[in-house]
Amino acid sequence: MAFGLSVFSTRDAESVGVSRSRLSQAIAAGRIQRLRPDSYIASQCTDQGLTRFMRIQEFAQEIEPLELVVAAGNETAAAIWGLPSPQLVAHEVDPPHVTVLVSHAKGLKFGRRPGVRVRRIFQLPSHHVVSGPSGESVTCPLRTGIDLARGFSPERALIPLSAALRLVIAHRVTGRVSPLHEFDSGEVTEMVRDSRLRDCALAELAARISDLPGSRGIRAVAAALRIVEPLVESPLEALSWGKISLSVLPSPIPQAWIRSDAGRYARVDFLWDEERVIGEADGLSKYSTIEVLRAEKMRQEELEARGFAVVRWTAAEMSASPEHTIERISRALSRRRHLP
Repeated sequence: MAFGLSVFSTRDAESVGVSRSRLSQAIAAGRIQRLRPDSYIASQCTDQGLTRFMRIQEFAQEIEPLELVVAAGNETAAAIWGLPSPQLVAHEVDPPHVTVLVSHAKGLKFGRRPGVRVRRIFQLPSHHVVSGPSGESVTCPLRTGIDLARGFSPERALIPLSAALRLVIAHRVTGRVSPLHEFDSGEVTEMVRDSRLRDCALAELAARISDLPGSRGIRAVAAALRIVEPLVESPLEALSWGKISLSVLPSPIPQAWIRSDAGRYARVDFLWDEERVIGEADGLSKYSTIEVLRAEKMRQEELEARGFAVVRWTAAEMSASPEHTIERISRALSRRRHLP
C-alpha cells in the first residue's frame, strides 16, 4: 500500500490501482486496519506503536474543512514529550484515549469518541502547536507544561514547567525533537548552565503565559514563573526547590559541583555554600541497585569528611510534611553558622 502513515479512503486506494476487492482481502489478511467507515491505515503502522499518530491525523483530516487549529494536548502531549505531572507521577506513553484540543466551532461535537477525547479550548494560537517526535500535531513543550501546571500550587506547577524548559533547551542545542527521557539528564543540566539559552527559554515561557490572559489557572502559573528553575533534574527536585523558595530558607545553589579531597567531583542536588550544607532529594528511582546505594554512601562519607553536612529527604516527606523537612534544613544551617 502506498500511503505510509496516512489514513486513506476507498477512493484513495482506487486512485493508486487498489480495487475494493483487493482492499477487502488486505483487511482480512491483517495488512490493513479499518479505523472507521471508509477510513483505513496500513497495519504495520499500528505495530510500530503509531496508533496515537493515526488517531490525531484522522481527526485532523475529519475537521479539515473547518480550518481549525488542532493538536494533541494535556496528558497526551505530556506523554509525547515525556513531561511529569505536578502530582509526581509519569504520564502513560500510550494512554487509552488521545486527548485532542480544538477551538470551538459550530456543529463540532466535543467529548469522547472511539480512541479520541475531543476537548474544546478557547485559546490555542498556532505558534503553540508544533510537530512532535512522530510527526503528530501537538502543543509545544512550554504550552504543554503550562496546561499541566494549571490548577496547582506554584511549587507543584514547577514540576512540569521546569521539565518543559529543560526540554526546550535540549531541543535547541541538539536539534533533536525527542521526549525528555531520551536525553541524558546530566548533559541537559550542563546545557542549562548557558545563561543565554536559559534566559531565552524563560522569556519564551513568559511569552507563552502572556498569550493566555484570563484563562483558567493562568495566574498560578504566572506566580510559578517567578521561582521556576530549569537546573533541577527531577520532579522531586522541582517540588523541593519550590518549597524551599517559598520558605524562610536562603536559596541554595542547584546542581552544584563539589571537589573531594581525593580529587573527584560530586554533583549535589542543592548546596548552601556558606554554611557547607548539602540537600539531597531522594527519589524512588535514584538508587536502583545495591551497588548504586553503596556508591552513594561512600560519596556522602567523602563529603562529610570534607566538612559538609548532608540533609536528605524523600518524595513522601517533601509532599506530606514539607514543614518538617524545611525545619531539618534550617537546623542544619543554624548549627553550621555557629561552628567556630
